Amino acid sequence: MRLADPRASSDVILEKLPMNYLYVGAIRRALPEAKILLVNRSPLDSCFAMYRTLFGEAYPFSYDLIDLARYYASYARLIDHWRKTSGIDLLEITYEDLVADPRKVGSDMARHCGLTWTNEAVDIPKECIGVAHRERLTGSPTYLWHLLRQMASLPSSLGGMINELRRRGVTLPSDA
Repeated sequence: MRLADPRASSDVILEKLPMNYLYVGAIRRALPEAKILLVNRSPLDSCFAMYRTLFGEAYPFSYDLIDLARYYASYARLIDHWRKTSGIDLLEITYEDLVADPRKVGSDMARHCGLTWTNEAVDIPKECIGVAHRERLTGSPTYLWHLLRQMASLPSSLGGMINELRRRGVTLPSDA
């Protein structure tokens, strides 16, 4: 997906691996002028997005809701640490805002990174994306946990995940 003007300077590095949050300190030391974007999403939606994706052996914690809750809580603690200590230029956006208004949020992201924005960046030809990516752009997976909560096969697992997230200090919606 094109995020900015393809004529932009070639000295820009865009890296989006999901585990990069682990390395904010190293990134800060190696690239002190680095701009970092953090896309936040509801803890429950984040956990379910990982749970429903088959990652193979890359993220073994993603196949168990309690392990996901523990992982998310650790992630949230580390992100709080980086906010307080890293001194890095961090822009935080919400997934829901990105889905609702990709042009505005994309423009904010590009500006933060010193890139030139073009609205064509969000005009992705249908033949270039799969169904999962189209869903993400329309926002249908948002608040998926509400639907899963109503399913007869998941209440105890879902309740266990919610309890574990709360036990570890993760703030959840009041209706969780």
